Amino acid sequence: LGKFSQTCYNSAIQGSVLTSTCERTNGGYNTSSIDLNSVIENVDGSLKWQPSNFIETCRNTQLAGSSELAGC
Repeated sequence: LGKFSQTCYNSAIQGSVLTSTCERTNGGYNTSSIDLNSVIENVDGSLKWQPSNFIETCRNTQLAGSSELAGC
């Protein structure tokens, strides 16, 4: 359907889990979650798209628009 920031809303992070309500191809909506530990890694203080367990070394995760902020 498109970019996360254009097709999902009510996004929130609790611990390492990102939850959003996202548009479906039929025009409906679905609430979906993903554990960010399965796709994001802390590489020397920078978040990278790699399987890992970033929540072990990063703190204060939050969303700012469609960006995730974390202190690593």
